[in-house]
Amino acid sequence: QPTPQPTPQPTLPPLDHKGKDPSGPLGLCEGDCDNNGDCKGGLNCFERDGYTSVPGCAGLGKEEADYCFDPSNPAMPPLKDVPGTFGRRATPGQLGACEGDCDADSECREGYVCFQRNDKTQVPGCSGEGTDKWDYC
Repeated sequence: QPTPQPTPQPTLPPLDHKGKDPSGPLGLCEGDCDNNGDCKGGLNCFERDGYTSVPGCAGLGKEEADYCFDPSNPAMPPLKDVPGTFGRRATPGQLGACEGDCDADSECREGYVCFQRNDKTQVPGCSGEGTDKWDYC
């Protein structure tokens, strides 16, 4: 009996910069939006610094450009608040992907960094808003 082919991994759409002031609403992974109203229905504008990863999209895109993304993408794990971590250091390596509150990269499991935010900025690779002023791996 032949060996079954491995299931292909889904590919993410590439970032596509549409210029400084694009006309019409932007689709998934298209930039440069300034607010959610610049994106097609159900999509939000991911405002970023430098080349911050855009959730659900592939590539670097244009530096400082903002892109439309799907905040309800089921492929992205939800943000999770770990009790007892806000306002104090978590145990080194305690927090996994999309878990918080972290204050330093060392609190995240190997391969993850602590994404610092001041409000409810979207955490790259995660879905949901999380808790105001909490930082997530």
